[in-house]
Amino acid sequence: MTVHFVRHGAPLVDPGVPPHEWVLDPARLPELDALADSDVLPATARWCASDEPKSLQTAQRLAGRLGAGDVERVPGLREQRRPAGWVEDFASKVHRSLLRTDEPAAEGWEVADAVRSRVVATVRALADTTTGQDLVLVGSATAWVLAVGEITGRGPDLAAWERLRMPDHCCLDGAGVVSPWGRWDAVDGHAGGHR
Repeated sequence: MTVHFVRHGAPLVDPGVPPHEWVLDPARLPELDALADSDVLPATARWCASDEPKSLQTAQRLAGRLGAGDVERVPGLREQRRPAGWVEDFASKVHRSLLRTDEPAAEGWEVADAVRSRVVATVRALADTTTGQDLVLVGSATAWVLAVGEITGRGPDLAAWERLRMPDHCCLDGAGVVSPWGRWDAVDGHAGGHR
């Protein structure tokens, strides 16, 4: 079975709201359409998304454009919890989180070990209950970098986290990477922030 990890599209960033409550930026929806039209995502697949609005909206738009049908809400795929508020030097805090996985990178941040355990267990459970089709999972950057690192046995790829676009795509077949992050589109015009 092939598992497609999709990073959500660009959200409307509101520092007064926790990131897990952000919604998609309507002005950036054409970037999702470009991913849907890139032919890397299967229409005939089991589609699952984090229950966070930006991920669920991404999955619904992609699946709808591909005629893929319903999207399952899967809370276990959610991103690392972080509180509302602007984070100075966000990238270095995420790096710290990915390197020191047993401690919070900032006050109120969920530790990466907890994220990895939850997300990998959820991905494996979904894979175990999916037969005869591919699996498309839509979620967020840190959760996906931790999950892909664990599944491939390579550990979290900080360089991949830095390169991730909104949206982005990585495809695994078992523990092997079939398509790394960013290969769905040769044009680097879809780059977004790292929230």
